[in-house]
Amino acid sequence: MFQLLEKEQMKWRIMIILAITTALRRGELVGLEWKHVNLDNGIIEVRQSISHSINGQRIITEPKTLKSNRKVSLPDTVIEHLREYYLEARKKRLALGDAWKGGVCKINCVTSQLR
Repeated sequence: MFQLLEKEQMKWRIMIILAITTALRRGELVGLEWKHVNLDNGIIEVRQSISHSINGQRIITEPKTLKSNRKVSLPDTVIEHLREYYLEARKKRLALGDAWKGGVCKINCVTSQLR
């Protein structure tokens, strides 16, 4: 199944793979940060969600319910894809050097494209 995504940009591939394999809500997906991902143990911790945007500013909130704060196990193939994406993102950030304008290291950069 993932072979069909190979031609897609990495950010879209990761979002689709995570959506399919984890059943995270859209807000949870776009709210993921690397600090919530443990690649060694293959677990994502759902701790926040981006529910909407006000005047271009994303609103980060806790997930919908107490049960929504959870740990989600990742299949080995997803861990491999995430490792590849992490390395690609680090290389891009290092290449930018002082031009890096990012703050928190997000897993994705698609929030503005989902509005």
